[in-house]
Amino acid sequence: MAKLTRDQRLIVRSQHACGDSMKTIAKRNGFSRSQVRYACRDDVNSTPQKDKSGRPPKLPIHGLDNVRSWIGESPERRFEKKGYGNNFRRANPLDKYTPK
Repeated sequence: MAKLTRDQRLIVRSQHACGDSMKTIAKRNGFSRSQVRYACRDDVNSTPQKDKSGRPPKLPIHGLDNVRSWIGESPERRFEKKGYGNNFRRANPLDKYTPK
């Protein structure tokens, strides 16, 4: 007898709360009666999920808004925020080909 997944236990509990008998739930879903009985017990906690393990994010969630706004700005605006004002010029790709 395999254990029911969290979602399957939730389905069993909701059907039992609606008034279906354990025998009916077992037949309808293809579970054994003992699986249904175990899922309906009060001491079985069916909703918690284990925390996902894995690598923590490199960027905190509250930092994403700053990155999104920075990407959306023009390069000129970024320089202005740094205090350069109009003292910069974009590189012209044709400059190296024009005679001086």
